[in-house]
Amino acid sequence: MAGLLGFLVAKESIRAYGISVSVIEFCLSLILWIGFDSTNAGYQFVEYYAFIPSYGMSYYLDVDGISLFLVVLSTFITMIALLV
Repeated sequence: MAGLLGFLVAKESIRAYGISVSVIEFCLSLILWIGFDSTNAGYQFVEYYAFIPSYGMSYYLDVDGISLFLVVLSTFITMIALLV
């Protein structure tokens, strides 16, 4: 969504917009890190939506311990890359 809103931002402030969006995304990933229950071995933060049930198509997203680390790492690296 932030990528689509980026088209509405003026050219002079696009860098500040990108940095602010990356900082917000990094903070949201830290909230996921805090809310993660490490005693539970299963998937957490599960999102499921039956997209086209007649064809068996669905949207399914979940987070486990390894993918949570990768989410936090990728949002951190994105933030650092935009700052540099």
